[in-house]
Amino acid sequence: NDYMQIGRAYYQAKNFTKAEETFTTVTQKFPDNLQAYVMLARTYSQRDPDTKRGIARPKFEQVINKASVDPIKYSDEMMEAFGYLAYYYLSKENYNQANAYYDRMINLDPNNKEYQARGYTGKANVSLRMIDLVKEADEKLPYVERSLNYYNKVLELDPNNRSARSSIQYVSSI
Repeated sequence: NDYMQIGRAYYQAKNFTKAEETFTTVTQKFPDNLQAYVMLARTYSQRDPDTKRGIARPKFEQVINKASVDPIKYSDEMMEAFGYLAYYYLSKENYNQANAYYDRMINLDPNNKEYQARGYTGKANVSLRMIDLVKEADEKLPYVERSLNYYNKVLELDPNNRSARSSIQYVSSI
């Protein structure tokens, strides 16, 4: 606990080198301390905010590996890792991998509508990005329809979701 507090203090102070050293020490001394892996992944993410180097990717994959012993107990940690990895692959224009992580969000906990809505929103965003890949208007239609479908699924889960409603209006105007 003392190591974790020290590591968090370094992290809050944006001394990511010291935070990394501290959280690495915790993972070595206490390999089952999931929070140390999460904080280490966050630290790497802060050191590569535009994901150009991809240094946080293996750290978030490690979080998933460690948390997979009990995905429901560690669902928040899994969701954070899925979110980072989906964003990472989306930024690299690897839409299949991004979609795979959004699918994992949707399927992580069938009783958690928030997780499902985040996954469907992500999949809608992937479809929107894919619209830019095609030049002809009729080739864009399947991606528009897919995006609308995912936003509508968000509204089924959360009828008051203003972001999904706004996104539907935007996509409908394409």
